[in-house]
Amino acid sequence: MAQLTPSDLAALRATGQSLEVAFQVGKGGASEGVVKELQAHLTREPLVKVRIFKSASEDADTRSVAEAIATAARVTLVEVRGHTALFHRPPRHKRGPDDF
Repeated sequence: MAQLTPSDLAALRATGQSLEVAFQVGKGGASEGVVKELQAHLTREPLVKVRIFKSASEDADTRSVAEAIATAARVTLVEVRGHTALFHRPPRHKRGPDDF
């Protein structure tokens, strides 16, 4: 995955504040279905906001669940704020050979 600069991350966080939550993660946690859903959203939009319910993170904190989802989906975790995570994947035409 491409490394984002601090200014890139700040711009993504600022953009993410105005986004609506695309979908929610429940007690299944970082399941294959959640990963596929995130990847589907990221094919349409480069930035996706996801709400992670407390039931998804009973054994771990929200950040751990978000990191597991990002790793499985091979995307960048931009920010975790409360129970909301922001994920990013550059548009296909801007990706390098290692970014998907």
